[in-house]
Amino acid sequence: MKTYIISDHDDAIIGMRLAGVEGKLIKTHKEAEKALEEVLENEEIQILVVNESVYSMLEEKLLDIKINSRGPLIVEISTKNGMTGFDRMNDIIKESIGLRI
Repeated sequence: MKTYIISDHDDAIIGMRLAGVEGKLIKTHKEAEKALEEVLENEEIQILVVNESVYSMLEEKLLDIKINSRGPLIVEISTKNGMTGFDRMNDIIKESIGLRI
């Protein structure tokens, strides 16, 4: 079982590489789609980490993967520019159990 990261921030790629996680630095939507296709073809990758902007680029495809459970677990991480992912997670928790964290 492997973890893989797709990010448009080199800091995230470097940090994950220090932890032993391979990844791909992308800059365009087309590069992001190609990287995702490569991940889906590799059955060893069970956890896919993406940052917020990559998630936005690939949101429709990533939601399809989540809904149909045909791929790796997808984890969205925040970038140094903000914590919008955290805010979104808070909204999801609040809607599901009625508590705000």
